Amino acid sequence: MKSFIIFFTLFSIVLSDTVEISIFSVESIKQKLIKSGEWGKYYREKQNSLRKSHLNSSSSITQLVNDYDDAEYVGNITIGTPGQLFTVVLDTGSANVWVIDKSCNNGSTKEACSQKRKFDSVRSSTYTIDDRPFRINYGIGWVRGFFGKDTLSLLGNGKNLKIDQTTFGQANAISEDNGKSPIDGILGLAFKSIAFGGVTPPLIEASESKILPKPMFTVYLQKKGKVSGAVGGSFTYGGYDVKNCGPVLAYQKLTSASYWQFKLSSIGYKDKVFRDGWDAIADTGTSVIGGKYVMDALAGKLGGIWNKNFEVYTIPCNTISEIIKIKIGNNVYDVPTSDLENVIKKDLCMINLLPIDGVGSGTQFILGAPFHFSYCVTYDVGNKRLAFSYHKR
Repeated sequence: MKSFIIFFTLFSIVLSDTVEISIFSVESIKQKLIKSGEWGKYYREKQNSLRKSHLNSSSSITQLVNDYDDAEYVGNITIGTPGQLFTVVLDTGSANVWVIDKSCNNGSTKEACSQKRKFDSVRSSTYTIDDRPFRINYGIGWVRGFFGKDTLSLLGNGKNLKIDQTTFGQANAISEDNGKSPIDGILGLAFKSIAFGGVTPPLIEASESKILPKPMFTVYLQKKGKVSGAVGGSFTYGGYDVKNCGPVLAYQKLTSASYWQFKLSSIGYKDKVFRDGWDAIADTGTSVIGGKYVMDALAGKLGGIWNKNFEVYTIPCNTISEIIKIKIGNNVYDVPTSDLENVIKKDLCMINLLPIDGVGSGTQFILGAPFHFSYCVTYDVGNKRLAFSYHKR
């Protein structure tokens, strides 16, 4: 997940039919716990919790892509009529929408839910009960509840993207881990095939129903370091971001319309290049570039050391200024190592490379925020492909 949480604000219209939403940075739980020296213990306890949850998860979907302590891209949506406001992770690595329900005030998870905004179906004139149960186990943490249907809106400056009768999860119980996060829920932006309950994700619904002028959205992210509250980029729904992004460099077809999954040909640093080829995903729900054995080798080449206390690779700050080269299709994309660093404390930085065992659908690699810091990524629902372009500097 991420080192900073980036909040949406009300936004501007770039083209007559597209909606551009600005995003802002705030320090995340992970960053706070790393600085206080508590992240390692917290992380290990949560891993034990996840392993136990797998024993009783036959009726749930496990999304091993993200844990939202590190979520970096968060936006405002409303659900219902009149709209009830929620702050949710914008996550291309999952496909369900859920928010905290009013009933989450009761029982053993009352404390975890206490600081959240909560959906009250009684207050909405457009709410329809679904009542099917849902449960999702994330990389860390879990959520359970039931489904409902109502109007969902992405807020705009004078223009909203409204999607009627969206099926969304109403969480009446969340893990203690999720309770420590400031988010009220998740807005999944991946495909229906990985959605719990077989529900249609709202952006897929908007694309198929031609609510959007073009069935796509473009992500433009800026790295802001420790600057809390600074504008950190934008999501543009319904087309390309012509204000912040240059011409398309290349398109890449998806290998699976589940996650935003594609073939990554190679990754390397200086003379160390790995050409095995992997299934990878583009993921706005994580702050890392993740892979298997490759990450240890790359971090080592950069001078990084796995820190057991922090459960991350660490390195003295400002000691590297190199380029990691990632080949997708026939094109090589340069990612500066400066986009991989986040400060833990004075003179000590983490490297946002993470060893992973896979995240489902055969995925072996994750391209999270560090890749998006260098390139705009257009998620093309209609053509089931990604488009990459340079940021306009």
